[in-house]
Amino acid sequence: MDDKIALNASLFALVTLGAIWFGQNVATGGLATSEEMGQTMTFVVLSLTSIMHVFNIRSEKSLFSIRYGANPSLVNMAFLATLINVAVSIISGVQGLFSLVG
Repeated sequence: MDDKIALNASLFALVTLGAIWFGQNVATGGLATSEEMGQTMTFVVLSLTSIMHVFNIRSEKSLFSIRYGANPSLVNMAFLATLINVAVSIISGVQGLFSLVG
């Protein structure tokens, strides 16, 4: 069990550091690199990985092998949280409230 916790924490850290680096150093899709872009990408990565991590905590099975019928409330709330995350990240009026750029 401790190995799984360490593996998840290490993976989260690597993905988050990768998002910061990518946002600050790689210009894609007409978006300029900046510290704010790195912070925005980090926010999105951390929130989405946290949503996915709920499934890791709940089951020993892979996220992709979980049936909807096993826990529809959890799946619905994860889907809703993902939609909210996307909305916060995309809608320009809401981006300012969270100090995000896009």
